[in-house]
Amino acid sequence: MYFISRQNTSGPVALQPLTSKTKRFRQEFEPNIEVSAVLRPKPFLFYLYVFITFSYYFSIFFVRILYESWRYLHFLDTLRAFNTETLMSPSSLLVCVAIILGSAVFGIAPQLKTTGLPQATLVANDIVVDEPMLPVITPFHPRPVKLGAASDYTPPEFALFTDSSARKQAFYAYMLPKIYTANAEITFERQWLLNMSARRQEAQSRAANAINDDERMTLDKRVPSENEELAALAKMEWRYRLKPKKRASLESRLKQLLLRVDVVPASLVLAQAAKESGWGTSRFAREGNNFFGIWCFYKSCGMTPERRDDGRFHEVAMFDTVEEGVRYYIRTINSHIAYDGLRETRAIARQQNEPFAGEELASGLLRYSERGLMYVNEIQSMIRYNQLQRFTRQWRA
Repeated sequence: MYFISRQNTSGPVALQPLTSKTKRFRQEFEPNIEVSAVLRPKPFLFYLYVFITFSYYFSIFFVRILYESWRYLHFLDTLRAFNTETLMSPSSLLVCVAIILGSAVFGIAPQLKTTGLPQATLVANDIVVDEPMLPVITPFHPRPVKLGAASDYTPPEFALFTDSSARKQAFYAYMLPKIYTANAEITFERQWLLNMSARRQEAQSRAANAINDDERMTLDKRVPSENEELAALAKMEWRYRLKPKKRASLESRLKQLLLRVDVVPASLVLAQAAKESGWGTSRFAREGNNFFGIWCFYKSCGMTPERRDDGRFHEVAMFDTVEEGVRYYIRTINSHIAYDGLRETRAIARQQNEPFAGEELASGLLRYSERGLMYVNEIQSMIRYNQLQRFTRQWRA
């Protein structure tokens, strides 16, 4: 499970595919490298062997000179008395010759058979080869968003607050956890889409750089079954009322879904909930857990409005809990064709790596109410006056 940071973030961040350094390494250096060169030890080992060998024999010679000088108290007599055969014995010469031959045979000598390739690049290449693939995220499927009966749950009586400021604070404290929970579900869905896109791009890049067929087969085994992922993708498309075109590419389908599978700023959700429910005091909020004035269009799906115009048959939807109503509202914003403009504005902010504010997205709510632009202006005014933007979190997905 991936942890989602909800606050104190620099802005929305999308998963990015790993870039393949292996391809660049091969293009620049591989034609000039022998395989044996990569396995050679570093040149300083040769100098270490030479230093130890000469230090050993020099110390024997020096100690022996001191000893003989102390014994005979005469330098010339010491030289005559010194048995040079100890230093230049056949066994000593054999050891020296063995070290030199070993250095040449096992590659201790500093001559690497490369042209213009520094050793640091070889070490860096080892790191690139072992670079792991992106982890696989299990697709997240939230529970269904549906209407309910509002029989087992009722929200607090916000009308009991005589002070408007206290009522607003209670309203924020009650609604915000539900808004954050609903947005967290969407973030899990969005993370899976971004992960799927990044992994496929990475797999294609690695397959193109694979050395042989065996390596390509190994990479294919590390990628989830295409049928499994496509089935999960189709299920998410159904949830968000998206019908892909025939023979649409996978990249196109992911792009269309990412336009819809995204969070809605808490400032916008709070403003609409306060506006539609009268800060939680309306009949539809108290009896139907509907804080957003959501309609339904089949008989007995909700509560009948007292002021419904003649010739209309809509009802005001009911939900089992207020949280279910919040989830239904956000799913409507993310999937209904009437709010394509809002989603486009949000997507542009994502592309520019900028946070999107509820006041800005409110301009895409022209079709939420019959009052059109006047309704939009009221929502934006509520966000500014109550400083609701302070409740918006920047989600890392």
